[in-house]
Amino acid sequence: MDPENITALQGVGILHTQLGRYNEAILAYEVLVKIEPQDHRVLNRLAQLYEKVGNEEKALENFEASLEISESSVETYIHLGQLHYRANRMEEAIEDYNKALELSPGHLDTRYYLADVYMSQGNGNAAIEQYKMIISALPDDSQGYTQLAQAYNQLGRHERAIEAYEQALSLTPNSPHIYANL
Repeated sequence: MDPENITALQGVGILHTQLGRYNEAILAYEVLVKIEPQDHRVLNRLAQLYEKVGNEEKALENFEASLEISESSVETYIHLGQLHYRANRMEEAIEDYNKALELSPGHLDTRYYLADVYMSQGNGNAAIEQYKMIISALPDDSQGYTQLAQAYNQLGRHERAIEAYEQALSLTPNSPHIYANL
């Protein structure tokens, strides 16, 4: 194989990833980064692989390098937010998720992630705002109502929590999870 053949190296990296050979995939993507140092997608993929093998420092390094090239990657900000969240760097996680939402306000998973950060900080009011935005976009999804109920419960607003749980039950009447929380 020609060590400069970008298509072949990408194929090798993808194949190793699909086979769960993440360290071998990392080697292929490291070569790709040397060949294409300005390709933010290659840096992103390399960062994701480092994340998979538990090397969060190298993952952060590559995600940040990717953002230096292209600041318009929602996916990169989400991954950074998750890494910062796991590292208990909550303010950075909030910043990352908010940047992702600036780029894609309708990205509901990001709103869930952001709400999780707020909940872990004990900021139920901020989490409630995120859950309300999710519910307005997906009014028939019981998960948003369940999460909203948990936020209300955290704030001691039990009547509002019951209302949200009841709404969730109206959407998924046989959910043992919702009944357990009521």
